[in-house]
Amino acid sequence: ITMLRDAARAGTTARYSGTQFSTSWGPRGASAMLAQVEHDPGTGTRYRVVGGGPTEATIGDISDPSLVEFIVAGYDVEIAGTGTVAGRGATVIDLRRGDGTLAARLWTDSEAGLLLRREVYDEGAKLVRASGFLDIDLQPGAAADPSSMSVTVSTARGTQTAQVPSGPTLPARLGTSMRLLGSSRMTVDEAEVTHLLYTDGLSSVSVFYQRGSLDDEKLDGFDRRTIGETSFYVAQDEP
Repeated sequence: ITMLRDAARAGTTARYSGTQFSTSWGPRGASAMLAQVEHDPGTGTRYRVVGGGPTEATIGDISDPSLVEFIVAGYDVEIAGTGTVAGRGATVIDLRRGDGTLAARLWTDSEAGLLLRREVYDEGAKLVRASGFLDIDLQPGAAADPSSMSVTVSTARGTQTAQVPSGPTLPARLGTSMRLLGSSRMTVDEAEVTHLLYTDGLSSVSVFYQRGSLDDEKLDGFDRRTIGETSFYVAQDEP
């Protein structure tokens, strides 16, 4: 647990740059992204996507200390051994579910504590997401205020800077494990849409809420399903 917290703090003390990959596997097949990353403890992280897609994605980490607390609350943490990532020595940390199955494997830098690689597994021990550094130039630095840091993604579609305010009136949990991390509001076709982001520290779920009525005649390719008294629509087994 201490190593996880050290990994979260590393983003406020270390300056680094390098190449990161991110790959995920799902019902629609595999998707991958390659990005150049530059991180300054005073200003935050900038990604420049150089290959693959989706272009809006960034490579997940645990640089937010609150995510560490979500992980500790939901998983058993144990040291699995040592390894090497991008030529740097690393400590391997396993995160296990209550039934003992492997949920994730993390590689943290042995010297700086920075998260170097992450693998996430489903309940059947199948690898579903992997991300990490292919190369990295890591330099220690003075601690910075985490509240002053931001994440910026540069892609062919422009530059996006994420700012997620929290709201106390929003549902605090989604199911039994997902807890609210933050929310934002946007305008789509002159209608207000609320985006709620939930996480258990490893995975995240985005919920978009908009008042109105659904025109199901325009939902080509979606299947209607029902749980209890609630109906919803699914595309290729993904809501």
